[in-house]
Amino acid sequence: MFKNKLTILRIIIAAIVGLLLFCYFILFIPAVQNKVAQTIAKKFSTTIGTEVKIGRVGFTLFNKLDMEDVLILDQHKDTLLYSKSFKLRLTDLFFSDSVPTIRYLGLVGAKVYLHRSTVKWNYDYILDKFKGDSTKKDSTNFDIKKIDLSDIHFIMDDEWIGEKMELKANNLLANINSIIGGRILIDQVVANKPYYLIQAKKGLRPKALEPKIIKRNKNELYFNPGHLVIKAKDIQIIKGKFWIEYEFNKPLPYFDGEHIRMTDLNAHIKNASFIEDTIKAEIQASVKERSGFEIKKLITSFRMTPEIMELDKLNLITNKSSIGNYYAMQYKDFTNDFKNYVTKVIMKAHFSNASISSDDVAYFAPELGTLKQKINTSFHFSGTVADFEATELVARYNNSFVRGSFSMRGIPDMRNTQISFSNVMAKTNYGDLMNWLPALGKIKNFPFEGLGDLNFKGDFKGTLYN
Repeated sequence: MFKNKLTILRIIIAAIVGLLLFCYFILFIPAVQNKVAQTIAKKFSTTIGTEVKIGRVGFTLFNKLDMEDVLILDQHKDTLLYSKSFKLRLTDLFFSDSVPTIRYLGLVGAKVYLHRSTVKWNYDYILDKFKGDSTKKDSTNFDIKKIDLSDIHFIMDDEWIGEKMELKANNLLANINSIIGGRILIDQVVANKPYYLIQAKKGLRPKALEPKIIKRNKNELYFNPGHLVIKAKDIQIIKGKFWIEYEFNKPLPYFDGEHIRMTDLNAHIKNASFIEDTIKAEIQASVKERSGFEIKKLITSFRMTPEIMELDKLNLITNKSSIGNYYAMQYKDFTNDFKNYVTKVIMKAHFSNASISSDDVAYFAPELGTLKQKINTSFHFSGTVADFEATELVARYNNSFVRGSFSMRGIPDMRNTQISFSNVMAKTNYGDLMNWLPALGKIKNFPFEGLGDLNFKGDFKGTLYN
């Protein structure tokens, strides 16, 4: 009797195990997996109230998920998210006591379109559906090792405020050492043909609804309110583009602070860090700007905060100039001040044995474009393009030299720009002087050539024309 009961029990256990194994293995059949995916997509679509589609699916129960043709529409039937391919590789969650680890996350042909023309974004309806208790803290931790994004296109179009951000890339690859809470350590990032756009435009938000500008407290973080710590050993940018646009008017033929368009951006960045509100990195880069201005080589220790962008230990080679060893730009608001670069951004520089071509300066002040001259100089510089002072100035040009303190106020209106030169010691001759002041050639019946060297000691105030 007992043996019969034991036999029946064994049969029942074997049947249950067999049924579980059958269910497990049947899930590996592609048709079954796709049916499960369609059911999940339909359920999710019903939950959020818009269309959700998934093409093909392949997965294992513990560590693998592949999806194709994933589509989520917003409430206006526009594409919110689409991905041609999605691949996820995990640690075996059910057989590991450690923090869940995403070993690989891959997206191919991903397109994300975030948009708003009112207070609400086109994705807010999804957040509203899954909004939980905000008083409960989410203690979920995870780690991630590799992110591989190919043919991506991300748009964040904020018509309400008046700003559009866009990111494209042929490929973005990140190898990550660890993510522990807010501490992210990255081994390498490679960006192949990235394109990043910041487009400012007129917003739809009424002035009455604009928030009051609150002055930032001295110790309040501007870039990093979450106190993240991000470090990256190696970052490479290959043939990138970076554009900053204000409105949609036609750019000026020279450097236009409202239309900064940088192309052929190649960079190798080492030991980058983002701690508190400070970004630091060792940078080697080259880039071309729409105006024709080109940075052929840039080597520097870079630092950026909400108030300053600093290039220390600087070695800069442009179209026809070479500059070193310190340059910084100071500002109160990065976006707004760079829009009015000539008058708002304060430059600080310490140049030693620099070679500066008037052709390069002419990209920013085109009135100097006819000079076609180059000087060797050392000085300390402070001020904006429109209003600056150079102290401890030593400049040499052919057989001429000048020492003193020099300031200009009024650029780019060169005819009315006020020039001040104090404590001057200078030596020149008619030939060198003519290259800088061609108007002298209009003076007739005066033997300039016979004057030989001209020496000056004292001060000068006036314009280029008096």
